[in-house]
Amino acid sequence: MSGDEEVVVSALAINVTIPEALRWTDVRRGQTFRLDTLNVRMLPDGHLAAKAYGRPVEGGRGAYVSFTVPDRPEL
Repeated sequence: MSGDEEVVVSALAINVTIPEALRWTDVRRGQTFRLDTLNVRMLPDGHLAAKAYGRPVEGGRGAYVSFTVPDRPEL
């Protein structure tokens, strides 16, 4: 990188493990997922965005899928 190139940060993120007592399930394409992680990102404009991620309850090689975080104050 040369001295005149600018570094652009598109987002800053943290991953947070959801405590067991606060975890929930959600359904995507007929498959139930157990949500266990929150990803919170600070966007370039300063706003925060959050997604919940989880794995299929039934196990297997399912993808780690994102979901909208419910509007729950304890989360």
